[in-house]
Amino acid sequence: MSCYCRQTIQVSTSEWAIASSARDELARLGSTIPGRLADLRAQARRDLEQSVAELGARASASERALAGLTGAAADLNRSIDRRLAGIDRDVAAGIGEQRALGVELKDLIAAAGARLNAAVTAERRAREVQLAALRADYRSLADARSFAAGTARDVLAGARATATLIADALPHERFAPGRLARLNARLDDAVASANSGFGEAATAEGQAVLAELVELRLEVELADRDHRLLRVTASEALGLVELATEDVRTVPAVDTDGKPIDVTVDVPYWSAGAYDELIADLAEARREIDEASPERLREIVTVVAPELETRSVQVATNARSAQAQSQLRVNVADVAAGVLADQGFELEGGVWAGGDDRNAFHAWLVHPDSTEVVLVVEPNADGTGSPALRLESFDSADTAAAEEIRKQRGLDLASALRDAGLGAGVPSRDQGKPDPALRDLDRVERTAPVRRRG
Repeated sequence: MSCYCRQTIQVSTSEWAIASSARDELARLGSTIPGRLADLRAQARRDLEQSVAELGARASASERALAGLTGAAADLNRSIDRRLAGIDRDVAAGIGEQRALGVELKDLIAAAGARLNAAVTAERRAREVQLAALRADYRSLADARSFAAGTARDVLAGARATATLIADALPHERFAPGRLARLNARLDDAVASANSGFGEAATAEGQAVLAELVELRLEVELADRDHRLLRVTASEALGLVELATEDVRTVPAVDTDGKPIDVTVDVPYWSAGAYDELIADLAEARREIDEASPERLREIVTVVAPELETRSVQVATNARSAQAQSQLRVNVADVAAGVLADQGFELEGGVWAGGDDRNAFHAWLVHPDSTEVVLVVEPNADGTGSPALRLESFDSADTAAAEEIRKQRGLDLASALRDAGLGAGVPSRDQGKPDPALRDLDRVERTAPVRRRG
């Protein structure tokens, strides 16, 4: 059955003002951290400079390793070396431009990525021309058996040197797993053919393998550069999120009208776990960077980092709202207790459920006629919205007159809340009877309810 011994009044306030004020102010936090932002970008530049230096050292080692090559292998590998050197010079120049003119790192890296793609296309076209000319030369001299045998040795030696360079210097298993092993197997077969006197067949297969090895080298060299650029981009993107999360760890509080007040909000505390989860997700994304694929790095830059940054603002906004709503629950209880005091009730005590000001506030009042009322001001589902006021009336009278008194008590409380500038709905008439355990404030304070995350 339902009766006015259990009533609920929905309370409303300027939730939009609280959230809007929080978002507006938090959105401006980035402008307060120029020093740390400059440090972050300087670190990104250093990372790029280190990468360019490593690539330069690798290029020098490759040049030494291929110094003895002649013919097609030498021409094809030198063409790649020239193309890669040009790309690396462009990146180094871009770093200097960024330092001098403040060019955005993401713009520098985007431009470098475009140059990488253009290099792939240009190099493949140039190599096709070289190989076509080479094949024509071989066909014109194929009648000379001794020439075919010598040519096979040269082609196969160049292919082997290229394969050794890839194996020793490049991360081919990361970007092209298994391809080098397959090409080496084909190269072994071509060597066996040459040793058996089939110089022309060995030359043809050696040419094909050399072409694929050079293609593999180019792909891995460019994929490695792309990966290095993406890694720096992803690191900077997550670094910006880290700055944002540091800035919103503590934020100025707002009142229930959304106006800033001289109180600090501890966001990890008031977010009830949401901030800690954000930090954990950020750390996990950071751990991924070194081993992530290029596709995953792009996802971190374009999806993960923006989502984490949005979450940082939302978590701080919700924490602010939760803190403001906690104060509102005390204010509602104070207004309600004042109305009951005018009716002769005396306040016996007030506590937070579980001793935690993120939970419901309980107040226990007693009337000289032995009627007891417990006021429970509960947060909404996530602790950030307007609360509900529950009245639990304990008396033994079960008459129409007593029910009318209880009904009027609820109406008086709703009216007082409206007079205090709060929205208050019509008191509901709830099912069941009041829970006697609610009068045991010590127990209420010791018992922590399940708290929903803000």
